[in-house]
Amino acid sequence: MRFAHIAPVQNRALLIGAILFRMTKPLSPIESEFATAEEAEAYDRWFRSKVEASLADKRPGVPHDQVMAEVDAAIAEAEQRRAKRA
Repeated sequence: MRFAHIAPVQNRALLIGAILFRMTKPLSPIESEFATAEEAEAYDRWFRSKVEASLADKRPGVPHDQVMAEVDAAIAEAEQRRAKRA
């Protein structure tokens, strides 16, 4: 899977947002994060369409190190905001 290719500019914010959301909302492995099977199926269709669009995107990919630096910076910024609120 060429998942690193999902990083064109408009998709990096989506990816970073998803990572930060996962950091703040722990999920139980026993229960689904969706209330209904229809919600799960709708999310699956949406996610697959995003991956397909990214794989079809002809723009050059973003190097892994650059994406990780951006994610690390976003995490550090979120941690700083959280620390200020505490």
